[in-house]
Amino acid sequence: MADDGARQGYLIIADISGYTAYLTGTELEHAQDILTRLIQTIIDCCRAPIELVELEGDAVYVYLPASAAARLNLVQALESTYFAFASRRDNMARLGGCQCRACSAVPTLDLKFVVHLGEFRVQRLAGQAKPIGPDVILVHRLLKNHIAEAMGLHAYVFFTDAALAGLDLDAAALGLRRHTEAYEHLGTVSGAVEDLAARWRAEQAARRVRLDAATARRQCSVELPAPPSVVWEYLTQPTNRARWEPGLQGVAAEGGSARLGTGSEARCDHGDGRSGQTILDWRPFDYFTVASVLDGPLCPPAVLTVALEAVPAGTRLTWYSAPGPGWRAAIGFTLAGGGLEASQREGGERLRRLLAAEWQPPAEESLAVVPDPAAAAAAALASPTA
Repeated sequence: MADDGARQGYLIIADISGYTAYLTGTELEHAQDILTRLIQTIIDCCRAPIELVELEGDAVYVYLPASAAARLNLVQALESTYFAFASRRDNMARLGGCQCRACSAVPTLDLKFVVHLGEFRVQRLAGQAKPIGPDVILVHRLLKNHIAEAMGLHAYVFFTDAALAGLDLDAAALGLRRHTEAYEHLGTVSGAVEDLAARWRAEQAARRVRLDAATARRQCSVELPAPPSVVWEYLTQPTNRARWEPGLQGVAAEGGSARLGTGSEARCDHGDGRSGQTILDWRPFDYFTVASVLDGPLCPPAVLTVALEAVPAGTRLTWYSAPGPGWRAAIGFTLAGGGLEASQREGGERLRRLLAAEWQPPAEESLAVVPDPAAAAAAALASPTA
């Protein structure tokens, strides 16, 4: 048995709400298949720098090194995981075509997260590695809470105050609701709760706007040596954008919103003038689409989709661009589009060099990784909830 030195990180558990009632009250054959697919969906969202620790029955236990948290918008990562889960669940319910109890009860399943920043040690025993310590016990106890009774929520993220402080999150600005729990031997734990069901309803209501190879007038790609979640932060955070985007001196958000998303507006300063951008579609770690004003003749309005695709070496980043509505925009885009593509190529190369210099996988803090997630997900269904 070996015990690694103390380390700090975000301990996160994704837990399927309604699991026990669903598994014990429905036909096991269909229920097992449905739960395996839903658990696999959660596992598939565990992208670097988030690391999978293990499966615990209906729960997926993951870890984010504290040193990597600055490179990941954890709120968006958890929301994206919930969106993938909810989409898979809703599609199975809508398209299943089976009237058995297991298939009919799929809509009763939901997903909740608990997130805590704590200190722990990693115990390595018989080829397995697991975090141990009081904070590990605490994050597991947080699954047993009174949020459903107090707030009527079954899909949520419960951030402890330690996690909020570590991530520098303003709970009030993000619309999170305060909540406190008390546990024997552990004391009182305070934090804030995000309603994921409300975020999913807003996501469904948002109209998708995405250019691709078939609809864009121009496109430009670059391969980057970091995963999509890391690249996303370099693309969307104003201080990061100014470090690689040619000519950009600063970006100021309009309205002072704490959360970027569809409808957000920004003013971009290129030194010789300011241009506006409006986010038309916002799908974290996948793509975003903006309406912008190009520098060039007639200052034409344009639509730009920035798409991220995971590849073995990291991320393939592609800019798809097209003129805005109207013939004036089309003419202006024709005149200015070459400069846009040249700027994208230059910026892509700058970003590639920046990531190569600054980003390294957090291998030194790696925990256990489940070698075969699909098989492990199926096996986990036979285990009781931790």
